[in-house]
Amino acid sequence: MADLQAYVANENIRWTGKPRRSCFLLQCVFNRLLIFALIWAVLDLLISSWINMSNSSVFPVSKPSGSTMDGFERFFSIDILLHLMPVWIYLAGVLLSFLRWRNMEYAITDRGVCYSSGIFSKQVNFKPFTEISFINIDRGIIDQMTGCGDITVHCGYGATGTAATTARAGFSIRGITDYQDVYTLIRQMLNEIYADAMFSDTYGPRVSTGAQKQNRQKQTSFDK
Repeated sequence: MADLQAYVANENIRWTGKPRRSCFLLQCVFNRLLIFALIWAVLDLLISSWINMSNSSVFPVSKPSGSTMDGFERFFSIDILLHLMPVWIYLAGVLLSFLRWRNMEYAITDRGVCYSSGIFSKQVNFKPFTEISFINIDRGIIDQMTGCGDITVHCGYGATGTAATTARAGFSIRGITDYQDVYTLIRQMLNEIYADAMFSDTYGPRVSTGAQKQNRQKQTSFDK
């Protein structure tokens, strides 16, 4: 976590963490692409077996020992390898999942959420609380088995126009064990942002809780 903390060194860090390795790797293995890759591989295997059987029965050619494949068999083998591209994509995603997990980190400060991602390179992103609209907890089967949960953060609620696409881009804090505490923390920070906006005319945005209380007390005494 030292790399991510270096980017938020000047802020008050409220929480840091990363996905639980077992949960994240299992989610990478048992994803929606797995069923598609299995069906695709089985169909290719059946089709290749049928073509080989048809080719050998229609054109029974005896080959001497040590002879190489003819042009049709070589072309057919290359075609099958290319046709299995969805399977190779799935296997590559599974094999590279450890690199993705190693580069994933999260940090919550008093200003927003900082998170990093990437496979061969590491990208660090920051979302201030002022751009976060609402959050929710997602717990799939693997999350429940491993005692983890995902927090989905939605951004740019109500934003319009072409420039709002980036603002609407949300993210997920995936596979963490203390998801309930993090959910409560983000909600607390969002509530403070809302309370600060209510008194921004006097103190400006992101005033402290003590200053808000003093402002309320002054307004109450003034009204009396």
